[in-house]
Amino acid sequence: MKLVRFTFLIILSLIIAVACNSKKHKKDTLVPAGSEEKIITESIGEGDFYEECIELYPNQVLHYSFNATQNLDFNIHYHGMEGRKYAIKKNQISSFSGELVCDEMDFYSTEQENFCMIWSNLNENQARLRLSYYITTRPAP
Repeated sequence: MKLVRFTFLIILSLIIAVACNSKKHKKDTLVPAGSEEKIITESIGEGDFYEECIELYPNQVLHYSFNATQNLDFNIHYHGMEGRKYAIKKNQISSFSGELVCDEMDFYSTEQENFCMIWSNLNENQARLRLSYYITTRPAP
């Protein structure tokens, strides 16, 4: 009986250790708008992805840049009433930078301020991603 209990505890400990060390590749919480620069480094495994979501409101601008050790598919999108809408969509690039002004886009809706940046690794090797971004507010017209 003690051997069974001991074996059970060992197996349970291994399961907990693996669960605690597994990487989550999608952010569950939205990063609120602000002016502080965020710098993120992330490993993206073969056939995997990484997603970073933010809130953008009228007159706010997302300034972003990234570089990666492999070419990745990259997009900035949101989920609208008619499905996924893309603000930016680039295939097989290792670096990119830009600005996204949400209220200048044809498809922008005030009900949808949650934008997501996603990188997909279609390579046979792991990629290392370095992302830098910050949000500023433009003066009202």
